[in-house]
Amino acid sequence: MARTWQDGFEKRHPGTTSLNWGGYWFAGSEVDITDTEAYEDMGYSLHLGDSALTIYRYTVMPSAQAPIAYMRIMLKAVGITGGGQFDAYFSIYDDQEGVLVYILPCTSEYHDGSAHDLGYVVGEGWEMWEFYATIDNPGDVIIRHNGIPGDDIILSFDTSGETNIGGFEFIIMSGSGIDFYVDDLAYNDTVDAGRGNDSWCGLGKIVRYNSVGVGSNEDFTPEPGAGEDNWQNVDDGEQDGDTTYVHSTTVGHIDTHITEDLPPGWTPKEGCVRVTWLAELSAAGSGSIAPYIVDGGDSVLGTAQALTTSWTYFHEMMAVSPDLSEWTRALFNAAEFGFRLDS
Repeated sequence: MARTWQDGFEKRHPGTTSLNWGGYWFAGSEVDITDTEAYEDMGYSLHLGDSALTIYRYTVMPSAQAPIAYMRIMLKAVGITGGGQFDAYFSIYDDQEGVLVYILPCTSEYHDGSAHDLGYVVGEGWEMWEFYATIDNPGDVIIRHNGIPGDDIILSFDTSGETNIGGFEFIIMSGSGIDFYVDDLAYNDTVDAGRGNDSWCGLGKIVRYNSVGVGSNEDFTPEPGAGEDNWQNVDDGEQDGDTTYVHSTTVGHIDTHITEDLPPGWTPKEGCVRVTWLAELSAAGSGSIAPYIVDGGDSVLGTAQALTTSWTYFHEMMAVSPDLSEWTRALFNAAEFGFRLDS
């Protein structure tokens, strides 16, 4: 296991108010995915408009639950200097989904001081908030603002009877005249020491790369099948459901595609390559698809995910490249990304 989870809101669904992103949402008004603001001006972010409320919860898979975890969230506020009230809560909960600690790192001067109010007044630019949590008795959470160790804040909380960190949640309520943007969330589980997931997440941009060319496997049947290559039916910037897709009923069928190259000077962080695919069953029954990555004679197969009769996003962090080594820029650029019909 490397990084358990990350999300840069790169699925490109402007106007979306409710989607399953691996956790769950309770969204108020004016919540969408937008490309008007994004960290490093690349890709998309979650936008909370005037007087909006959203809750995001990520629950750690059981195999990745650990007594220590690191978390990161990028936040940007626009309209703060004009006044108005807003709150940005962050909470960490245990493996039984009981809340361990509420933190209020980002607050306007009008906040009432409840929970752990750290007293920061958010500026108009992107800010990084990182959280290190450990279950001991008492447990500790260390809050780091913009990656500066000297500004660390340590809070203690009661963890009697608790075993593992179960996940995290953030709640943002933006007041009149204030817009919030959220980008590049990350969760390091620390299960495997030395694999890049046992330390602070640090800065990093999560970007999306689509299929751009024919790979070495093209077993699925394209739809509508008007002479197009398979990759052209699955490279949607915004998914189009039943309009263009590929399909198969044969277990073991594989499609892989060439993707865009990483820019010069970029390299993936250890274990931070995630494969995302959108799939459904055409009729009631059972079936599963797994991510599949190939590079020449080497390949790596991910975990099969059971399908339903509704289009559903699936994600998996692929810790290693097809030759089972850590990802590098060269290995990423040489790899073909795709999927295999598992059952």
